[in-house]
Amino acid sequence: FGGAGPLHGARLARSLGIPRVLVPLGAGVGSAVGLLSADPRVEISTTRVLRLDADDASATIGRLYGELERDAARQLAGLADGAPVEIKRHAYLRYERQGFELRVAVDGAAAPSVAEAFHTAYRDHYGDAEDRPVVGVDWGVTATVHGAGAAPTAPHRALAPGRTLAPASSPAAPSASRSSAASSSPRPSRST
Repeated sequence: FGGAGPLHGARLARSLGIPRVLVPLGAGVGSAVGLLSADPRVEISTTRVLRLDADDASATIGRLYGELERDAARQLAGLADGAPVEIKRHAYLRYERQGFELRVAVDGAAAPSVAEAFHTAYRDHYGDAEDRPVVGVDWGVTATVHGAGAAPTAPHRALAPGRTLAPASSPAAPSASRSSAASSSPRPSRST
């Protein structure tokens, strides 16, 4: 449903002549509970077009990832509170003169190992790799604080079978009910 799903469900049911709408308890807070219980995470990237066979490629890659990781650590500083932070590196790479990139997981900053990771990913994706210079376009990190998300604590309570939360204003008006029993009001027949 989402936040306003039950509201729209009641209006839609009324227009279709459906006498009851079942709405789960707390239907409007599902997204908020998920957000609160998820581990905090930031993803940061920067664009820097760099041929991996350049003389200073490894130093440049190391510098880029150092800056990104420091920025991620600053953003997560108040949330970590001693919890472990996992940092994963990635890059969007392509062959020279190619118009699209592949996202590749990166270990370390040595340009030859980044290029090899790209060749492997390219081979896995397209079935073959090429013998051409590799170019990095975007460089990024994803930093996650594990164990910092709050587990939902509110228990779900079910209503007794047949109990109605809100009385129907008319026989054809839907009411919010936890019961799965069919209503005694007849459904209108559908003609085609």
